[in-house]
Amino acid sequence: MRQRAIILTLLIVFAVSTLIPPANSTTYGYVSGVERKVVISKYGLATFTDVLSIVNNGTSPMNTLEFNYPKVYYSMLDSVEAVDGDGKTLKVERIIDQSSMILRLTLEPPISQGSTFKVTMKMFFSGLVTFDGVDYKLSLQPYPNIPLTISSCNVTVIFPKDATLRSWPNQTFTRRTVDEKPALIGRAKSMQPLSGGEVYINFKSDGQELLSFESIRREVVMDPLGRLTSKDTYKILNMGKELSYVTIPSPEAVSVVRAYDATGPISDRIKFSGGSIQVTPRFGKLKTNTSFTFTLEYDLPVNRSVRRVSWDGDCRLTLMLTPSGDWVTKNYRVQLDLPKGVAVNSLSAEANSTSIQPDGSYVLTYEYAKVIPSREYVLTLDYKYKPFMYAIYPVEWILALEVVIGALASAIILRKPPRIIPPASIGKIRRYIELQDDKRALRLELERRGEELSRGAITKHDYRRMRKSLDSRLSEINRSLATLKNELKSIDPRYWEMANRLERAESEVEALKASESQLTSRYRSGQLSREVYESMLSDLRKRIGKAEETIESIIVMLREEAR
Repeated sequence: MRQRAIILTLLIVFAVSTLIPPANSTTYGYVSGVERKVVISKYGLATFTDVLSIVNNGTSPMNTLEFNYPKVYYSMLDSVEAVDGDGKTLKVERIIDQSSMILRLTLEPPISQGSTFKVTMKMFFSGLVTFDGVDYKLSLQPYPNIPLTISSCNVTVIFPKDATLRSWPNQTFTRRTVDEKPALIGRAKSMQPLSGGEVYINFKSDGQELLSFESIRREVVMDPLGRLTSKDTYKILNMGKELSYVTIPSPEAVSVVRAYDATGPISDRIKFSGGSIQVTPRFGKLKTNTSFTFTLEYDLPVNRSVRRVSWDGDCRLTLMLTPSGDWVTKNYRVQLDLPKGVAVNSLSAEANSTSIQPDGSYVLTYEYAKVIPSREYVLTLDYKYKPFMYAIYPVEWILALEVVIGALASAIILRKPPRIIPPASIGKIRRYIELQDDKRALRLELERRGEELSRGAITKHDYRRMRKSLDSRLSEINRSLATLKNELKSIDPRYWEMANRLERAESEVEALKASESQLTSRYRSGQLSREVYESMLSDLRKRIGKAEETIESIIVMLREEAR
């Protein structure tokens, strides 16, 4: 019996000993250096960038590293990303226990004995900046709270340019200026594991707009003439001091913006200032804990967004789906409306949903739960579209039939037996078509600017400056067209006749539109009754439509010739 007890005891000791790793296989490690940069935006977003050098001085590989935060940080962490020294993305898990949030970083490949591993982490927090009724308060962990010793850690906290720092832990930070902005610099050495605590920094800022962007709804519409208009609807919540206006970054290369709220237009309550747009609420100041919903509408510059890929109507639309800003949008949706006749060839990003409207337009919808500033949401769309085939306002079926018959008659009269066209000549025909497309686009731009001037959306000075630039480009195109016209005559006299007919139709359109403008002026001055005005206007527009159909039919024939 005693012998059995001894044997059982030895077996238990052996089993326990196998569960305890030997001393020479223990995993140890430390962080040789940390560089942390924290940037506070004017909207209260805190962006953390950490660069860590991790050293494994044990005998077993290091697989993970955990960062500990107070549990309340879980709801404020909008995004976390990590990459190794080669830029490879590393996995980061969010774990919640009873008192803390843990970010578990997977080190891939594991750090072998005696090796150093470099990690860069980027985190976005909303809610670390709060307003106490007088000042703003920033709560943060200045140093990483990890279960390893940190030999050296440098932290830089950068505030908005007009911020005045009120109070901070003097024993930890010293005040400096970084990139012309107020900043606090902290340095620590030989930090023990899990010794990182939380600190509070009070500051004052007249330009601080502590806003929560609850949602943004964007609708980008391409009209039948190929022009692009964007309507961006913001729903924001003011979590800071009372504001006279809210500031939104101005869209790139946009000089005219129209604004609306739920009641109607508020374009007179917006102001451009230093690359931003200041929007003043209709009801006065935006009080603390009050929401504000408004829409900004503007025309996107087509020459920046759309590029012709081929002479035969193939185009590429490059669109930044989300506006740029130093904030996180909680819910974002963008809708792209394409006119009837657009054939989508390819998309760089699949839409969440697609639909065809009763009018034949094609709608793409993209939705995002959160939009993070560091991520680019760009759509590249390749499509085929001949806008002038769908741009003409629908007229009576009889007129349409007349246009078709006229186009067929012109084709019969002008067409000769097919002949072989040299490749060089085809290139000239295609170039002629491209210049005609550019010319019509510039004329449409001139018309749009004139409309903006008439409704007061732009000043006379801006209109004259834009008109001068557009007229200069039109003159260059006309000179190039005149040269090509003579070259086309040497290829085939039919092309000379086509070019002459096209020029006559263009002159007719210009004359008719000038008559339309004079007619409208006479009506507005009371010289014409409404009935007479509408009758004459209807006749003018039918004649304009007929002339534009002639232009389009000639362009279509030229395209066919150049295939």
